[in-house]
This record gives sequence, C-alpha cells and structure tokens, in this order.
Amino acid sequence: MEGDQRPKTFTLGDHQVFKCWDLALTQFHQGDLGTLDCPSYYAYGDAFTWPPVGGEPIPLHSDIDFEIEVLECGRTPEFVQQSPMPVTTTMQSGQCMWLHWVEAESLRDDLVLSTSTLPNQAGIFELTKLEHLLKDDPSMEWYYDYATGQLHNGVGWHYNLSKDTLVNDRQAGETLDHITKLGDSTHEMDDGSNAAFVSQPGKDNQFNKGADAQVKKNIYYDPDTRQLTTFYNGIHYHLATPIDPHHEGPKVGTFLQWLPFGTSTPAEHEPDHNGKPAEFRIEYCDHHSTQ
Repeated sequence: MEGDQRPKTFTLGDHQVFKCWDLALTQFHQGDLGTLDCPSYYAYGDAFTWPPVGGEPIPLHSDIDFEIEVLECGRTPEFVQQSPMPVTTTMQSGQCMWLHWVEAESLRDDLVLSTSTLPNQAGIFELTKLEHLLKDDPSMEWYYDYATGQLHNGVGWHYNLSKDTLVNDRQAGETLDHITKLGDSTHEMDDGSNAAFVSQPGKDNQFNKGADAQVKKNIYYDPDTRQLTTFYNGIHYHLATPIDPHHEGPKVGTFLQWLPFGTSTPAEHEPDHNGKPAEFRIEYCDHHSTQ
C-alpha cells in the first residue's frame, strides 16, 4: 500500500520500484501472496532515505522484507498528481522554483534537483544530485536569469518580500556549470569529468581553473522535452543520470552528468536507466527561503 492506503501501481521491469521487485514479481500471478526478502543492494543500498510512510530514517545497507499481494496484472498505470501547486513548462526569470524529477513521481518519491557541498568548497563548487524535497532548503530552490542564460540555486540569496526582489547575501552565487573542456576527451564519461555542478563564476574549482573558470555557460530548459540542456562546442548536451554499471535508476543521492544527445551505452550497461535524460517538472515556490 502507498502512504494513503492505495495499492501501488507500476510497470514491471521499468525501474519504477526496487530492483528486488522487478526481479521477483516476474514469478507471481494475479492473486498471489508472498514475502520478498530484499538485500540492501536491491533496495535502498547506501542511500540516506526516509520511509515513504513516515518514521525514522532507514539505516544504511538495510535488508528489507516486503509482504506482497498481487491484486491485478496487465493494467495501464495511472499518473497521480503529486502537487497542488500550478504546474508550468516555462522558466520565469528571477522566480523561485523547485525542479521535480518527473520519473520519480511514479514512485511517489518526490526527488528534486539539489546540490552537495564538498569539503572546503562551500560557496565555490557543489555537485548536482537528486534529493527529497525540503521546502526550507535553499540548495533545492532555483532561479533562472533569462538575460544571461544562467541558472543558480538559492544558496547565498534571500527574497525581499517588501521589494519583491531577489537579494544576494554578500556571497557570490553558484550557477549550473560544466567543465569548459567538455567534449575534448572521449574518456569524460569514464573519469567523471562530464559531471554537472554549480560553481562561482570566475572562481577556480575542481574542474575549471584559470581562463577555463572565466567561461560562462548558457543553460536552457526545453519546454517540449522538459530537459535542461546546453549547446556547447557544437554539441547539444542534456542533464542525465550517470552511465554506471552499478546505477539502478534515480534515487536519493544520484549525481548527474552532462551527456551528448543520442549517447549510446555499451552492451554491459542497461540503457533504460544509464545515461537517461533528466526530465523536470517546474513548481514555483510558495515561499522564498532566507539564509
């Protein structure tokens, strides 16, 4: 059952549920009952996760048992609207927004685009990742500057309600970025240099130093595909899940990469989730967080 006591509806084999379910439920028929003993690496693994029905966080590397009853097979899953907020497919310049990972909504697991600060890199460089939505977390709030094509999160900013304007807290903003030499190496998917990150413009960071750190990148949101994209050095890239043989679909803590449109995956990888383009639903914030 879901948190609201509805039966869970999903497409088997489409990475909408735990890998354990995808593997085991192929042996079930309509009306069957059973217990699934799921090892941690086929469930939450080492991800820090809050139970969808509430309670304390699930310990890392936890094996999980499920009591399963198959109520119905062969029906088309119905999308359940997650948010009461108005939904739009355009980025309004200067407006606070959350970027919801569309694929996760079928799991009733509300993942949004966020960032992860590395040691000694606060305010300079952060990797992008997927996290559960926390509405008071500025790292999950995003602002788009139409004039410059820059997308930055709310870290180091606050919204002045009386003046209806975004104000910087004397901290340089971090904009969505990529390595300036993106596309120069055929090994960037293997060594991780195609990572998506936010960085302080003009400031040396882990990937860009010197003149490379001065190069501004333009990021676009395609309302038709709902993808964050960039056209760089003659190549069209989109934000995507990593190509990783151990990656089992989007979950809390998944780091994102820039991949060229039409990227193919080697035979040993599973192409249905490796390197999958990220589709985001925009929800405009009903408040503006302050630092």
